[in-house]
Amino acid sequence: MLMGKSSKSKARGSKFGVKLLQKGEDWIELEVDGIDYSMANAIRRSARNNVYTLAVEYVDIIKNTSALYNEMLAHRIGLVPLKFDPKRYVPKDKCDCKGKGCPKCEVKLVLHKKGPCTVYAKDMKSSDESVKPVNGDEIIVKLKEGQEINLEATAILATGKRHARWQSCVIGYRYFPELRINGKVENPKEVVKACPTKALKLEGNTIKLADPYKCDLCGLCKEVSENAVEVVGDDTRIIFKVESVCGLPPAEIMKASLKSITEELADFEKELSAKLKA
Repeated sequence: MLMGKSSKSKARGSKFGVKLLQKGEDWIELEVDGIDYSMANAIRRSARNNVYTLAVEYVDIIKNTSALYNEMLAHRIGLVPLKFDPKRYVPKDKCDCKGKGCPKCEVKLVLHKKGPCTVYAKDMKSSDESVKPVNGDEIIVKLKEGQEINLEATAILATGKRHARWQSCVIGYRYFPELRINGKVENPKEVVKACPTKALKLEGNTIKLADPYKCDLCGLCKEVSENAVEVVGDDTRIIFKVESVCGLPPAEIMKASLKSITEELADFEKELSAKLKA
């Protein structure tokens, strides 16, 4: 999470806006204008820890003659990210079966392989065809002649608060960079050349911030220019980068994160109102 020095040049309550900067198959980069670092950090924590994802909770090992101990084999199975349809499943504590386990809150995955072979995540057979590993080519174990594994895994919905294997994404943020010239720049060419991200450019003898989204606020320009050039962060313009590590698209992760924050605030307001009336 790269932030750097805050410019503190804008008052709180500036106009709110969201801009999509870049996107890939499993990641997005957003610029959010009008929030500060406290709200940005709340969104980051909520996206990572409050979004429900599907992962293996229990592994019932029927047979294992591989080189891995049962605990290590179960650990590898548990860390395989799973694609799923969030509309089809509910957390066990909110299910009609009251936590006993049913097709609405559990998915069974069976793995039975004999060596010699390499066992991949895609070799797991699911009770729901829509549930499958995000990356089927992940290697679980290599079996030699005569070795065998036979197991049944149970996957459930949970959040990163319970365990890291349910964390939905890798997410970080940084401030939008602003260029400041604090005096005469004696070595403008050296300053521009020193920028590791090539975010600076030279127009005549004037240094400009050519591409602010490339800048990572490393501060090298300030060091090379002996404080004559400085790039500071505007803490009312936040740049998020979100990379999904589960079966959910990054945009859906952000929506679920904001929904979770809203629900927690509503619960807090309800509890506070009840206490004040008491």
